[in-house]
Amino acid sequence: MSRDTKTIVISFDGLGTPDWDIMMDKPNFSRFVEKAAFCLHVEAVYPSLTYPSHATISTGRWPKNHGVTNNKVTDFHHPITADWYWYRKCVKGKTFYDVAAEKGMTSAALLWPTAGGGAITYNVPEIFQNRIWKNQVYMSLHNGCPQQLILAARYGRYLLHGVGQPYLDTFVHRSALYLMNRYDPDLIMIHYCDLDHNRHRFGHDSKQAMDALERHDRRLGDWMSRMKAWQQEKEGRGVNWVILGDHSSLDENKAIRLNRLLAQQGLLKLRGKKIVSAKVFAKEAGGSCCLYGGEDLTRELIFPKLRRTQILSDQERADLTKRLVRMLKDFSREHGDCIEAVYTGKEAGAMGADPNCLVMCEASLGYYFQESPQEPVIYGLGDSEYDPQGHRQRRLDRATHGYSPRKPGYTTVFAVRTDKPRQQSNVQSGDLTAKEGFELDRMRLIDEGPTIARMLGGDLPQADGRFLSELFEG
Repeated sequence: MSRDTKTIVISFDGLGTPDWDIMMDKPNFSRFVEKAAFCLHVEAVYPSLTYPSHATISTGRWPKNHGVTNNKVTDFHHPITADWYWYRKCVKGKTFYDVAAEKGMTSAALLWPTAGGGAITYNVPEIFQNRIWKNQVYMSLHNGCPQQLILAARYGRYLLHGVGQPYLDTFVHRSALYLMNRYDPDLIMIHYCDLDHNRHRFGHDSKQAMDALERHDRRLGDWMSRMKAWQQEKEGRGVNWVILGDHSSLDENKAIRLNRLLAQQGLLKLRGKKIVSAKVFAKEAGGSCCLYGGEDLTRELIFPKLRRTQILSDQERADLTKRLVRMLKDFSREHGDCIEAVYTGKEAGAMGADPNCLVMCEASLGYYFQESPQEPVIYGLGDSEYDPQGHRQRRLDRATHGYSPRKPGYTTVFAVRTDKPRQQSNVQSGDLTAKEGFELDRMRLIDEGPTIARMLGGDLPQADGRFLSELFEG
C-alpha cells in the first residue's frame, strides 16, 4: 500500500449476519456498502469470544495457534476477576498492525483487544483494574501511549460511568477522532462495544440493542464525513476501509455451572463459594466451556504458591477424559439435553480450539455456561436471587456468544471499501481496489488478517487463512 493511503479498521463487537438488513435501512451504513465488497456469512472461531476472535482477526490464525483460547486466563482462585488476554505478548504470530510498523506507518488503536503493549504509535489499550492493589492509570499508560492523559482530560467525563454504554463508546469515538485530527496516523483501529454490551444485558433483539445499532450508524457516518473532508484537505490521498463484526450472539435464559457439578463429583473442592483445590476446573467461554485437569490446569495461574493440582499421567488423563465425557452426557440427558455436544481435546483442536483441554462442551440453544461454583448447577431467569447458603447469585446474561460456529445462522460480517483520489485513474503499484457491490458467499474469520495485511502492503506468513483476492479488482 502506498503511504498516501490511510487504512481504517472498525470492529463492531457482536455485529452478526442478522443485523445486516437492519443496518442496510440506515443512511450511513447503506451508503458505505454501495461502494464496498462484502461477505454476509463469515465463519467465526471456536470459542466465538471477543479476545480469541480479535487475535484471529489480527493474525489470521486459529485460537489454538495464536494462543488466545478464551477472554480470560485460567485462574480458578479468582474466576470472576481473572486477568484477561490484554497484552500483545499473549498473541503468537505476526499481526497486521506489525506489518504497518514494519512499513514505517504510524498507527492508532482504541480498545483493540489483545493489543496492550503492542507496536502501535497511539495505543489506548482495552485493559482495566481488576485487583484492589492495581492502578488503572498505571496499567493503561504502561501498556499504551502517554496521549491517554490528554484524552482523559478532554473526554474523561464519559468514563464516570465506568465501562457502561453508550458512554464508553462515546469516549472511544471522540478519542479516535481527536487522534485522527491531531496526529493523522496511517492506520486506525477502533473497537466499539456498545452493541455487544447491550445484548448481554437486555437480549439480542432488545430495544437497547437496536438503539446501539442506530448509534453505530451515526459513528460510521462521523468517520465517513471526516475522511471525506480529509481527502479534500490532502489531495491525492486515498482511504482503505474495513468494517467487521467479530461474532454473532444468541438469546439464552439458563446458566450451566459445571464447577458445581465437578464439586458434587469430588473433582473440585470448595470452601464456601471459593474453589480451594481442583483436579478438574471448568473454564466457561459463554456458549461453550473447556474442562482442564492436571498440568494444563496450572499453566496460567497467577499465584503459583496456591496451586493444588495433581499431575496426570497419559493413562490417567485418558481415563479422566472418558469419565468426564460420560458424566457430562449423563448430566445433559437428565436435564433436558442442555449440552448439545461434548468434544475431546483432540476434537476441539481439530475445530481450532484449545487441544490442551480434557473436554469441551457446547451448550444447547437457550443455555450458556458460568464459572461460578454456586448452587444450583442450572440457574435460570426467575429463580431465587440467592443460593441456599444465602449468597447473591451472579446476574444472568440475556444473550451471549462463545458458541460453535457450526450453529445455524451464527455468522458475522465483513466489508472492505477503497476510496481512491479523484484524479487517480490507475491503480498504483501495490494498491488494491475493492469491487463495488460485490458479495462473497462465504469466508472465515481467519481470512481477515491476511486480507487487511495485504491492504497495508504486507503479508502474514504464519496465517491459517488466506488473502481474499476475489474482493478486489484485477
